[in-house]
Amino acid sequence: MSGEFEATPLPGLIVAEFVPAAIIPEAANGANNVAGATRVWMTRVDGVLETTGEWFNPILVKECRQALKSRQFSITFFLMLVACWLWSIFSILGIGPELAYGAAGNTVVMGYFLILAFPLTIIVPFMAFRSISSESDDKTFELVAITNLSPRQIVGGKLSGAVLQMLLFFSVVIPCLAFSYLLRGVEMLTIGLSLYYLFLYSILCTVAAIMLATVARDRFWQILVSLGLIIGLFVNFMGIISYARIFLFTGELSLTSFFPSQPLFWPINVGLFLSAVSTSVLFYLAAASQLTFASDNRSTALRVCTVIQHALFVGWMAIAAATFMNERPGMQNYFLLELLMIVLTISAAYWYLMGVFATGENDLLSPRVKRGLPLTFAGRMFLNWLYPGPGRGYLYAVGSFAATAILGCVVASFLSQNVLSPLQLTLYTIVRVAILLLSYLLFYLGLGTLLLRFLQRRYQVTIFMRVLLHSLILLVGIGYPFVFSAMFNSYNETWRSPLMITNPIWVVGNAAFPRGYYSTDGWEWIMLGFGVAVFLLNLRGIAAELRQEKLAAPARVHLEEEQLAIAQLSPTPQPQNPWDYPDEV
Repeated sequence: MSGEFEATPLPGLIVAEFVPAAIIPEAANGANNVAGATRVWMTRVDGVLETTGEWFNPILVKECRQALKSRQFSITFFLMLVACWLWSIFSILGIGPELAYGAAGNTVVMGYFLILAFPLTIIVPFMAFRSISSESDDKTFELVAITNLSPRQIVGGKLSGAVLQMLLFFSVVIPCLAFSYLLRGVEMLTIGLSLYYLFLYSILCTVAAIMLATVARDRFWQILVSLGLIIGLFVNFMGIISYARIFLFTGELSLTSFFPSQPLFWPINVGLFLSAVSTSVLFYLAAASQLTFASDNRSTALRVCTVIQHALFVGWMAIAAATFMNERPGMQNYFLLELLMIVLTISAAYWYLMGVFATGENDLLSPRVKRGLPLTFAGRMFLNWLYPGPGRGYLYAVGSFAATAILGCVVASFLSQNVLSPLQLTLYTIVRVAILLLSYLLFYLGLGTLLLRFLQRRYQVTIFMRVLLHSLILLVGIGYPFVFSAMFNSYNETWRSPLMITNPIWVVGNAAFPRGYYSTDGWEWIMLGFGVAVFLLNLRGIAAELRQEKLAAPARVHLEEEQLAIAQLSPTPQPQNPWDYPDEV
């Protein structure tokens, strides 16, 4: 027996175990094999993770290391956990015995939704704003700009870091939402759509905050913009509270339009998705354009994006109209003509806003931008307005709305056939409104273009100055009739005065919904004359911009591009750290 068994010592005590001596080497070898296999497996996993990590944006890695270890994230994450725990306890205590047979899920899920919405719509966007602003304050942005990262990669890295924080915040609240679903009274589709739209809206707010941070580079504008951003984020959160009360607490909207069985489900949800995504892309491109160097082309990508966004809006409205026609066949033509009025008004406001930013650009193109100008006559006719320049921006905004107005009038004339005579008046009204809106765009954007072109020759015009100047011109046109009425004590006569012709809100409103005692007949042709006159004043500058021809790239540029292409096909070994030398690789 003594040769077959031996005692095995353990730490702190010796216990005699009846273990065959021959089994011990085999067990040791098995343990060594398992440990070796585990080490090999972990080495392979580390290699895969390291290779995968090389594909991630370096800014994302930097933001993860800074943001996830910051005091702000730790405090916010901890407070969310505490808030969810407290709400779980007190909401159940408040419901009381009714929990056994009642439906209290809508009340509980509303609290969890607001707990999640606060950091996603306030904390995360503002910290993304501060992340860009701190780069300018600490003078570290120059170090990032001289790397191989493009401006879009820099903005994408900042956005990705914010999205990662959002997902971590979602991980806190989603189990609580699953618990609230078990309490009955709320549909799973309602919870899913709420989280889906909250995520989209949070991304939209974050991209907008990043864009504002790239625009406000000076200390004064950073303070002013940050204050306005905080106020705007809190106002949006108040709107989210109202949405949660209607959509989650009462369930009114969820019972009418937000179920797949409802006819407006897909038009509404697809339209909201396209508007959020297209606006986020627009803000993303605007932020990247502000980070690039001054001689680069900052306009083409933005202008193409705005055209696509407007086309999506028009297409979405057409789909919504077709869906509504199938539901209410008796109101088809009347409804579509009214919808055309809405589309024209929103399109005019959209292109005026885009024109405000486009008409303040510098009229001098760098040689780098001139190398990309279209060479053929057809390219100059249809693509030249996508390039930088105030005159091109003026044509881009006015021409885009003119195409929309012409299309709307053609559709209105088609819809008005074979219907009762009162709809002929509606067709006439649509044509009047289209002419008035086009005239006001020609007039106000043209005046702003002239003044900005004059100021750019003497001062450096920033984006804020463009918005301020255009806003002042529009406010003067709207408000000066009331100033005259206050001076001459004739306020009651102001509404009938021809001075109101410069007020686009009042004139277009009266043209769309005519009132017998406020006649604006013929004003569209007067305003069109003013708009054409201002356009002719801008024609000289527009012609000078359109005459700019494409420049051929110098031989040095061709040589550098060829060397770069060769280097990409056969890369040479590069040092991986400060102590690594390529010659020794």
